[in-house]
Amino acid sequence: DWAAIYPQLDIAAAANYLPNQWDRGEAEAHIAALVCEEELSVAVLRDARLSEGSYPEADKASLVRQAFANAGLSLAPAAPLMDAVGEHSVCLLARDADGHELILPHAMWRHSALSALPLYSFSQSARIPGTTSRAAAVQPDTAALCLSREDLADPAQL
Repeated sequence: DWAAIYPQLDIAAAANYLPNQWDRGEAEAHIAALVCEEELSVAVLRDARLSEGSYPEADKASLVRQAFANAGLSLAPAAPLMDAVGEHSVCLLARDADGHELILPHAMWRHSALSALPLYSFSQSARIPGTTSRAAAVQPDTAALCLSREDLADPAQL
């Protein structure tokens, strides 16, 4: 139900997820800025149960389906939750254990509502698995950015 894109809202938070990529067997990982090619519609979910780790994921999905039904939007019952949400071209903003989390259905990517602009590239260390051996700032095409360079974090902050 919850397969989607989970962007981090700042570069430091994104860097915290690098070890997850090494755990998955990836040799390289990248941090990219998501560029909105069109205005996004966001459903804000304020139910505190969504941030509870002990609350079952299937029940959380039911809460979201009910919230959409209450708003007059039906979600395909047989489709995984985020696929059904994506059919409405809507993103979710929900509480998680640490604050708020933006959840983007994969359909947003397929319909060209989003594009990625590479910012940083990282390689896993061959000598010390689970750690980063190389980090490089990628020079983006500044004309493609829809934010100023001052809004981007300095690589030295990683």
